[in-house]
Amino acid sequence: TTALTAAAAAAADGLKTKVSGKATGEASAHAGAATGRAVASQLRGVGAARGGLLGCDRVVDVSTAALPRLQRLDKGSKFPVLFYAPEMEDLARKVVKEEVGESTVELGSINWRNFPDGFPDLFVNDAYGVRDRHVAFLASFHSPEVIFEQISIIYSLPKMFVASFTLILPFFPTGTSERVENEGEIATAVTLARILSHIPPSRGGPCSTLIFDIHALQERFYFGDNVLPCFESGIPLLLARLAQCDDAANIVIAYPDEGAWKRF
Repeated sequence: TTALTAAAAAAADGLKTKVSGKATGEASAHAGAATGRAVASQLRGVGAARGGLLGCDRVVDVSTAALPRLQRLDKGSKFPVLFYAPEMEDLARKVVKEEVGESTVELGSINWRNFPDGFPDLFVNDAYGVRDRHVAFLASFHSPEVIFEQISIIYSLPKMFVASFTLILPFFPTGTSERVENEGEIATAVTLARILSHIPPSRGGPCSTLIFDIHALQERFYFGDNVLPCFESGIPLLLARLAQCDDAANIVIAYPDEGAWKRF
């Protein structure tokens, strides 16, 4: 009898504990749900004021470490975004400092890393922030080793729902290899032009490819119809700078050949 009484008392205590724990758990759940609804309401308010969280309507994990960087670019801004190769950072920052009318340029950010085997491990920051923005990439094809990683970025940026995409190439490295004089020679200018011709279009249409001082103007016909090559020259800027020199009258310009003399 004593044993049965003790067992019954223990069962009663366990039932009370279970009921109490259930009540406590339900209270905690209700409190957590209320807190979650309040936070969600605040986020919706921020989204309404700023045009949506991260400039889009999708649900994101706000605890991710990449969130502050994604929010750095304002999707509603009308100003263009300039991404750049690592070797062109100084020039890109000079471009940002230039003010043309009321326009300005924002710098985009790319993580340039490599896997242990040497192949590129790339990440474009602000992927949501560049949506509906005019985007440009300042490239540097100074060495064959860097062309592949930059081409990977160039092919990806137009697919990020950007309004338009412009490639700025200050130097077309294979421009002097534009023709074949002996059977077996390879015109690598054609090869590079074909690679650039496969840049995918953006929402605004084909990629505008801005190239400075290409070796021969007829190389425009090496590019396909998927890109719009635009050839510019920095020679007028050079001549203007030389004219500002104290001994400008004594400066003599030597051209490598008659073609360059006629052109410039």
